Amino acid sequence: MRRAPSRAHFRRWSEIITHKIRKQTLVAEFAIGAGVEAASLLLFIASLVAAVALVWTAWVGWGEFESFAEGRTSAFAMTWFIARAVVLLLILLFFIR
Repeated sequence: MRRAPSRAHFRRWSEIITHKIRKQTLVAEFAIGAGVEAASLLLFIASLVAAVALVWTAWVGWGEFESFAEGRTSAFAMTWFIARAVVLLLILLFFIR
């Protein structure tokens, strides 16, 4: 025979429901205070980081190519340096998606 739910059971469910309502209220208050939704703001920040990372990778690649063209580095060093920058870019883009 099943036992009737205890008061602790009901208390736990009321805490879960209260927490969800409080969280929804905080998200709504943030949207009102900031003027934008939190998801839109996160997308903007992620896009900004991605754009800066892409420009940085292009700058590194161009600088290494200039060094190679002037004879200051070898082709292997240039390729290895650019490959490391691209791997860092891929890891960063994976984590901000």
